[in-house]
Amino acid sequence: MAKKRNGAAPGLNGLPYVVFKKCPALIDVLHSLCEKIWKEQVVPDNWAQAFIVLLSKSDIVDSCAEFRPIAITSTAGKILFSVIASRLQVYMTKNRYIPRSIQKGFLSGISGCVEHTFMFNEALREAKDHQRQVVATWIDLANAYGSV
Repeated sequence: MAKKRNGAAPGLNGLPYVVFKKCPALIDVLHSLCEKIWKEQVVPDNWAQAFIVLLSKSDIVDSCAEFRPIAITSTAGKILFSVIASRLQVYMTKNRYIPRSIQKGFLSGISGCVEHTFMFNEALREAKDHQRQVVATWIDLANAYGSV
């Protein structure tokens, strides 16, 4: 595996994000390449590939449960797909295909956890004040990389 340089993990192609940030000529090449991909609607094969790296959760390395997998993909591909995802989110919310009053997770600029925690706290307070029941279901996400 390629080593980290300047604190940035390299992608599948070995290039960390910092290379794209510091080299304007490379950004121009990437922009031209992304325009071609958009027009031809063909993504390079290596942008659709990944390899799995196991990261240790602790100093205990003799148990499989102490590792979590991450997928290393092409940095250029991640840049293109993040631009597409951002534009798609704007389009979907602007045209009200995603109701922002309900969907909070995975939308940028929305702190849904704070709002939902406040609403849940208010429901508990109101139930206590009016001596009503509240039914809550908790999902344990402690093992986010395994099964829920």
